[in-house]
This record gives sequence, structure tokens and C-alpha cells, in this order.
Amino acid sequence: MGVQINIFDNGNKKVAHRYNEFDYELNLVRLEWTKHDHTPKSGKPSIFPEEYKRFEHSSKTLLATEADDGWRLVKVISVHRLDVTEGQNIQFHDETMAATSDDFIFIVAYTTSEPFSSEDTLRKAVNDKNWPLETQCTVCRTVNFPEPCRYIGYEDISEEEREAWRSWKKNFDGGEAKIL
Repeated sequence: MGVQINIFDNGNKKVAHRYNEFDYELNLVRLEWTKHDHTPKSGKPSIFPEEYKRFEHSSKTLLATEADDGWRLVKVISVHRLDVTEGQNIQFHDETMAATSDDFIFIVAYTTSEPFSSEDTLRKAVNDKNWPLETQCTVCRTVNFPEPCRYIGYEDISEEEREAWRSWKKNFDGGEAKIL
């Protein structure tokens, strides 16, 4: 159940929902869903910036992004809340950070296709359900997710993609993998 917002346009009532049951917030300016703000239970200041706690896409989302070498399809495998306790070390690609208070971040697992020459070629490959993967599972902070993206559609997560995510998580928990 969401929180109901009533909008009036020339006296006519319209109903919009700002928060939904999946803990997302509707940005009424851009009409995009994002994870909404959370406060650590400890009451201590957050160690991570708010950008690390927001993400606009959900798992199964297919997105197109333009890179230097062409268009790539990005498929979101998982948006995962990573809770960090005071004193815990968290491994990022470029640093290891010791948490000074309890906090959390969202991390995103995704696959990336090999480059396509154009967005139309990429869309055709999606319609044909045939695109070659370049990466099986990349995991990053929300601020390091490929941008800008264009929405393409949704596709179920394959067992191979689930297994790649589970394998990364196991390696991360063992200190052998890092978050980009």
C-alpha cells in the first residue's frame, strides 16, 4: 500500500502515489522511481553520501547506454542493500574503508553487452533476444552505474546471471571481490 497524493488540475482531482510498497519514491518532476532516504538506526551521522542510497532502476531492467565504442545493453541483475556495521571494513575498487557508524549503501549488479554500432541495432538485438555479453556480473555503487541510460524494457534474470551474482557475493563476503 502506498501513500496517496491528491493532485488537482483545474478543479479535477487526480490521484498519484508517491511511495509504493517496494520502498521507492516517485520523483514528481522527472517522473522516475528512486529509493527514498533512510536514516541509520543508531542515530549517528551517515558515513555514506545520500547518492549511495538511491537508484532509479530495478532488477530485470534493460537499459541502453552510449559508450566511446558504441551502444551497450545493460541489464540490472540485482539492487542490493548492503548493511555495514560500525568497525566493519568494506572493500571498494579503489579503497578499503572502515565504517565509523552503522550505515548502508545500495549496490547494483549488472551485465553488459558487447558494443553495437547504433541504438537501432541494439533494439533489434533485444527484440530478437540475441545479444552477446561482454561482462557476466559487474557490481558497483549506484554512483558508478553506467550513465546516461535509456530505458529499453524488462527481461527475467537467467539462472546463469543469478549464479554469477551469488558467486560475486560469496567472493565479496570472503574478501576476494570489491565494489566498483
